[in-house]
Amino acid sequence: PATAYNPKPVPETAVLGVTRDKLPALRAAAEFVVIMGYVYVCDRTVLVPKGPKTADMSKFWLLNGLILLCALLTLRPSRGMSEDTHAKPLQRDQTEEWKGWMQ
Repeated sequence: PATAYNPKPVPETAVLGVTRDKLPALRAAAEFVVIMGYVYVCDRTVLVPKGPKTADMSKFWLLNGLILLCALLTLRPSRGMSEDTHAKPLQRDQTEEWKGWMQ
């Protein structure tokens, strides 16, 4: 950025061709690769031993209820929408565009 001491803006640097604005997508892709690698190691190799499967319906419904409660507590209204309006699932112009593509 330009300052009083340095009037010229500093060009954005790129490391291995990756600029700062691409970092969130790169991080998301890296997290996905790590998670899928972990799932592969746990499921398809002998590094993690197999265990007995147990089913407890009360624990199952308790955990699902907690997840539902957390989801309901984190609901928030969408930005830019007033209380008396609601977002329509498909706007007319979007469906008209799709119809044009399908012809």
